[in-house]
Amino acid sequence: YSLAYQAATSGIPMNVPVPFHYLSDTNTWTLNEYDFLVGRDLLAAPVVNSGAVTRTVYLPAGTDWYHAGTDSRYPGGQTVEVKASLGSLPYFMRAGGLLVQGPVMEYVDQSPVSYLDVHVWPGASNRFTLFEDDGLTTNYLAGIHALTPIQAAGSATGLTVVLGPRSGVYSPAARDWYVVAHAMSNLNRVVANGMELTRYGYRSALALAGGAGWCFDTVTRQAVVRIPDTGASVSVELSGSNPL
Repeated sequence: YSLAYQAATSGIPMNVPVPFHYLSDTNTWTLNEYDFLVGRDLLAAPVVNSGAVTRTVYLPAGTDWYHAGTDSRYPGGQTVEVKASLGSLPYFMRAGGLLVQGPVMEYVDQSPVSYLDVHVWPGASNRFTLFEDDGLTTNYLAGIHALTPIQAAGSATGLTVVLGPRSGVYSPAARDWYVVAHAMSNLNRVVANGMELTRYGYRSALALAGGAGWCFDTVTRQAVVRIPDTGASVSVELSGSNPL
């Protein structure tokens, strides 16, 4: 939805060929014929051969890439092979990538949006603007919408994500932010606007806590930080240590 807003205001399409954003890497001219980008951060590699169980993908140079299914990190400028099938589309997020997701719905406004997940992959600085409107009317043509800047910077042991402040005359319903930090390392502390947050065992416990907090899965290496969305700016700092 935000990429549609970007397309309407800047003319940059939502889906583009890989060389569109990585033209300086001439390998993308020939090695990404069947791939495409969603925005700048997500590289999709459709499976086009029946019965295929793997897919080779060229990852553009100049950045690292994470396989979204495993969070395995690969330097750009190389071809990798990953598991795939016609029912499982491989995709990669570039280092610093930001991806905002809400609850699964069958149609717009099926149920109130009580949270938004902000997925971030460490390793580079990045920014993204979340566009929102009521999703039902054409009031956005009269400027009834909201814009929320999101920024991320840092590494697997020290990542900062800044949410907001929200601007515009549209106000979404009360909800929480869930910052989902991928491929993190030995996290032991999370601070939001200078205040240290309580750690919980699992996301389910975090969801029941009723306020800000965080959890970290040492197996998947995903950290989840819950912050109430007040519309004001909040800076979330995740810190840990390198594995021995």
